[in-house]
Amino acid sequence: MQEPTKPEGVPGQPPLRIENVSRETEAQVRALVLAGLEERFGWLDSTLNPDLEQLTETYRSQGAIFLVGLLEDRAVCCGAYVPLEQGTGRIVRMSVHRPYRRLGYAGRILAALEQTAAARGCRRLELKTLAHWSDAVGFYKKHGYVCEHESGGKLTMSKPVEPDSLE
Repeated sequence: MQEPTKPEGVPGQPPLRIENVSRETEAQVRALVLAGLEERFGWLDSTLNPDLEQLTETYRSQGAIFLVGLLEDRAVCCGAYVPLEQGTGRIVRMSVHRPYRRLGYAGRILAALEQTAAARGCRRLELKTLAHWSDAVGFYKKHGYVCEHESGGKLTMSKPVEPDSLE
C-alpha cells in the first residue's frame, strides 16, 4: 500500500495527503475524473468510462496503483500508474479539481506515481494526451516527459524513471 504523504501545504490550505484510492474515496475520485472529462469535452457519456465504475477493483486487478490527493477528506486530485510490458508503465486518469489547479497538486500526484512505478521496477513511463491540450502537454514537459509521436491528434509522451533520480 502506498504510504500516505504530507508534502508542504499551500498557504491557507491544509496539507495534501496522498494515498491509495479506497472504497471510501472511490466515489469522490470517480466524480473528480468525470467532472474533468466533461469540462474538457463539453459533454459526458459515462458509459465510455467503464473502468471508473468499480475503479478500486478494476485498477487493482491490473496491478495498478490509483492515488488520490486529499485536503482533509476531500479528493482534489488523482492519477494512476498501470504496468504494461516489463519495465514500462502508463500514467492515466490524471485530474485536478478546478479550484485546486496550479497549486502544485498535480505535480505531487505525478511524482508519487513515478516513485511508486520506479520502486516496482518500472524504468520508462508513458502517457497519452491530446496534442491540442497545451496546458497538459506543457505540464508533462515541465516534469520531464518528451513527445514520442503524434497520431490522429493524440500525443504519446514518455520519461525514463530510475529510483535514484526521483528523490
